[in-house]
Amino acid sequence: MAEDRGAHTTQIIVAVIGLVGAIAAALFGNWDKVIGRQGGTTPSEAATAAQVATVPPPTQSAEQLGKAQERALDASTAALDDIASQIDGANQARQEVTDVSGRWRDTDGYDYAVQQQGAEITYVQSKDGVVIGGGQGRIEGRKLRYTFVSEKERGNCEGDLLPDSRTIAGECSTGNYSWAFRAKR
Repeated sequence: MAEDRGAHTTQIIVAVIGLVGAIAAALFGNWDKVIGRQGGTTPSEAATAAQVATVPPPTQSAEQLGKAQERALDASTAALDDIASQIDGANQARQEVTDVSGRWRDTDGYDYAVQQQGAEITYVQSKDGVVIGGGQGRIEGRKLRYTFVSEKERGNCEGDLLPDSRTIAGECSTGNYSWAFRAKR
């Protein structure tokens, strides 16, 4: 819910910035009417007016300003819709958790019994039916990050669930020593 509030806040901020810009353009275009000044211009005002060549003449500014505001609002709305869509897609991808529970076996002949609750995983490692270690960690998308403990060592592993969803490949490390691993369902 907090993420939705943040997305709406961003949309409101962008819309307000667009509106403030349109109002500022209207004020600059009609500055002489706003301050009620009569008479000629000074040389510095003439130079400034020459630099601001993009401001429409006063006879057309109200209509052009209205159209410019509509275009700016339409563009802001489209940009906000695009941002909201990207945020929704990212939130949905973050909420989808890949199931890696079950039995896995690596290329060295170790078996892993993986249990999963949401994104949290725990596992028991065995060799020839004898439990020799285990670990815990998380899966985010198709990326696994977990720790392990055995009789001889402890360390960290990081792996990726490959597109076949039946293979995990990655690397483990203990201090200065690291090795690649591959496990299949």
